[in-house]
Amino acid sequence: MNSTKQRNLVRGAEHWFDKGVEAMDCRNWDYALECLGQAVRLEPSHLESRKQKHRSSRRRFGRRGAVPKVAAVRLAAIRSRIRTALIRDDWLNVDKLAEDGNAINPWDAEFYALIARAASRFGNLKIARYAWTSAVKLEPDNARFYREFGGVLQRLGDYELARECYLRIDAIDPTGQVSAELVAAVDIAAVIHDGGYSAAESTRDVAMDDPHDPACDGIEVEEERLDIEHDIREELRQMVTAGETHVQAGRLCSALECFQSARDLAPHNRSIRRRHEDVELAWLRQQAVTAQDEARFHATLDEPQQTAAARAKDLMSRELQIREARVAESADDCLAAFQLADLYRRGSRFTDAVPLFERAAGDEDLKAESLIGLGECLIHSHKATLGHRYLLTALNMIEAGRKPNAFKLAHYWLGRLYEAQNYPDQAELHFLTIARLDPGFRDIEHRLSRDRS
Repeated sequence: MNSTKQRNLVRGAEHWFDKGVEAMDCRNWDYALECLGQAVRLEPSHLESRKQKHRSSRRRFGRRGAVPKVAAVRLAAIRSRIRTALIRDDWLNVDKLAEDGNAINPWDAEFYALIARAASRFGNLKIARYAWTSAVKLEPDNARFYREFGGVLQRLGDYELARECYLRIDAIDPTGQVSAELVAAVDIAAVIHDGGYSAAESTRDVAMDDPHDPACDGIEVEEERLDIEHDIREELRQMVTAGETHVQAGRLCSALECFQSARDLAPHNRSIRRRHEDVELAWLRQQAVTAQDEARFHATLDEPQQTAAARAKDLMSRELQIREARVAESADDCLAAFQLADLYRRGSRFTDAVPLFERAAGDEDLKAESLIGLGECLIHSHKATLGHRYLLTALNMIEAGRKPNAFKLAHYWLGRLYEAQNYPDQAELHFLTIARLDPGFRDIEHRLSRDRS
């Protein structure tokens, strides 16, 4: 776009913005929305136009409520066009359509999320930050929103707030490892940005080549040291940034190479080591899933089945090695204890899992999930009475809406316990509770049909 046309667009946007603000002052919300919508279309990068447009939309409706039928039909059409635009990777149109949807329903968090994603694509990070702030206010328990919001904050260099976003994911789902991985990544970025990386002896040895050389006085040595540290820090930043870019694009093998290079530069940095391990596990998991898909597709062939079994074994072996090392390294890390206990549980090592679940239960956020794990392990260890007690305690701590997976799991194992003890009616009550929330959960459908027959 030539400079004259750009100037004309900016002037036009300013004109419509001024008219929109005047209409807002007169509380003419319909006209304000129309004017400010024009301003946004002419100059999408102007943050204030979007803010005032969204404010006008909210004031126009007065309060949050049910969407009228006519508006619902229009919104359905907009969402259909958004899906088409997303398939075509047409983010300009996605942004425009999301703004149109916001004008009809300003309390739909997904429209703000789409505006934020489009802004990120075009490098308008301030708009992305504003839109994500609005989205998480409307849906404070959406972990996906916090993950993307944290990424924008990290790109803006606001590492503390990015870390808070990732910790919010941990509050929503304390049993997952996603939050821990993201916190590690943002900590690495912050450390590199501040220059406090721990490359330990490797960089110090280079910087202090020969302290007794008479040709080097103290000032020259210090300047040389600072230059070397700056170069290493810059190279480290590039490696970590490239690694994270590859992770986001799903190129895990390339990401592994970048993080290995970062570890070579800073061999004593625990955050970089852990991030490298997390990416390695993700890559092994990806390999295992691909092998399983191949095995299902070629169900009659032996080789795909053997490959799938070998990939699963490699993943389990490496994950055990990493999780056990982390528990040994940080005895008070309840999340690490929970993750290792869950790994033992999946590997049928129930006796080994019990003390780790007990340790993790000391964390209030992990307590309910840890008690469920304890209950399951004790049932398998022929301590049904104690396991039953733990499951009931956990169930009393859980709200189905806030922790649906934990809620279903507690009911599942209580149902299995009653089933094993030949109390079919009690077992059916627990299975029906799960079926009302998620009919496809595990083997619920099969167990209910068997109980009724």
